[in-house]
Amino acid sequence: NQYLLEIAVPGMDKKDFEIEIENDYLKVSKEKKESNISHNYSRQQFDYNYFEKSFFLPETIDLNKVSSKYDNGILRIMLPKKNEVIINNKKKLIAVK
Repeated sequence: NQYLLEIAVPGMDKKDFEIEIENDYLKVSKEKKESNISHNYSRQQFDYNYFEKSFFLPETIDLNKVSSKYDNGILRIMLPKKNEVIINNKKKLIAVK
């Protein structure tokens, strides 16, 4: 009935994500604001200040019903299929004559 896109982005705030769809093209981006807290790292492995992911969407997606949720470090984007596509994808048995 839908596609589910999951992106692991731990330690973020849901207010900082930007999700946009334009011409069947989905773009997810995140820019973290710099904090006033200074850390003296000798080496930092991860940098989550900015990321951007983009995807081409199939024509079967109902763009008016796309939704998202950020929970426990996972950003989930639900991409429901159009109703006529769901109906057409039902299982059908063909009798052999």
